[in-house]
Amino acid sequence: YVNEPLRKTGRVDLRFEHYPRDVFSPVKYRAFQGERAGVKFRGNTNFWQVNRTDEHDWTLRKIPFSVRCEEPHRILNDSNTHHFYLGGGYSDISFLRNKLSYDLFKAMGEVGGEPRPAPDIDWAEVFVNGRYRGLYELGTRVDRHLLGWDRYDPEETEPALLYKFLQLGEECSVAYSVKYPPQFYGLHCEPYEELMDFLRGASAQEFGDRIERIVNLDSAIDWQLLVNYTDNRDGISTNMYLARGVGADSRFYFIPWDYDGTFRGRQSSPWLSNALTDRLWRDHPDYQNALAARWRQLRPGPLSEASVTARIDGMNRRLSGYAEWDSSVWGDRYARGITREEAWAGLRREALERLSWLDEFLGRYSDGLWEGGQTVPRRESR
Repeated sequence: YVNEPLRKTGRVDLRFEHYPRDVFSPVKYRAFQGERAGVKFRGNTNFWQVNRTDEHDWTLRKIPFSVRCEEPHRILNDSNTHHFYLGGGYSDISFLRNKLSYDLFKAMGEVGGEPRPAPDIDWAEVFVNGRYRGLYELGTRVDRHLLGWDRYDPEETEPALLYKFLQLGEECSVAYSVKYPPQFYGLHCEPYEELMDFLRGASAQEFGDRIERIVNLDSAIDWQLLVNYTDNRDGISTNMYLARGVGADSRFYFIPWDYDGTFRGRQSSPWLSNALTDRLWRDHPDYQNALAARWRQLRPGPLSEASVTARIDGMNRRLSGYAEWDSSVWGDRYARGITREEAWAGLRREALERLSWLDEFLGRYSDGLWEGGQTVPRRESR
């Protein structure tokens, strides 16, 4: 319930009720500006593309929301986060791509590795002032709560760090933002800039000797496999997070973000890479071998055909009925000429085809060489 017009540049007071799954009594929350809380519009592509209509009344458009509660809400997990996001499905009318991708990344970490943090995603039917707004993705943001970090200690000489890539070019030209520590305590740009300087300037020998002390190689491998499996051409150079825990011995690791534009069934399938993974291909003595071996390790488990289809079909069943109601309200306004059933079927088909494509692609690697003697496979670098 809101009493003021919503906007993108500042929060307004909010009261809301959340009905947990299969529970018929709500949990009530308050989010008032006086407590640094509230609701506002969010998003870039989703917000501005939806706003390019002639309808100036926001109630006639399915716009995403950002909510900050006064207390930890614990709607999606047991962390102390106050925030959650509501996405309207502008880029993905199946409502499945983000959750599928994030859950796969987490499952990859369960196979002989460390945890792979990624946003938690569920779905919610949203009503504003009693009016049905549709089916939304309900998701966490990437912050210290998701990563299990303690509150920032100004006395810590090597604090935890969280950066968001906005653009990583081939020559390590970088646009990024510092998400943690809070900028009140300083910008903390130096570690990120030092990493980029190292990628630009280190010799092949120095790179091979030092990179594993700077970057968690297992995380980089799983992240690059995820990007290529999902065909996330935007996510190879933008919309990803780089994090490092507390302490001088901590290494950077990857966190995926914004996977609603994946599995698009494109005709060509270049290998996706960026400035960091390019150097790993060229100058790390075991990266190519480790990447191919990791793919073979993951295929019988979370990346088997049976496991992937079970995930997609299970999510599809959960949304049955809810998605139809959403469609009855919004019609084909955001559907781009296809039905939800066609979107679900297309995702299922593409998810299986990508498995076969990577089997064939990574199967070319043996004994330290790619088929035909290539040092680095054909790729798309951003």
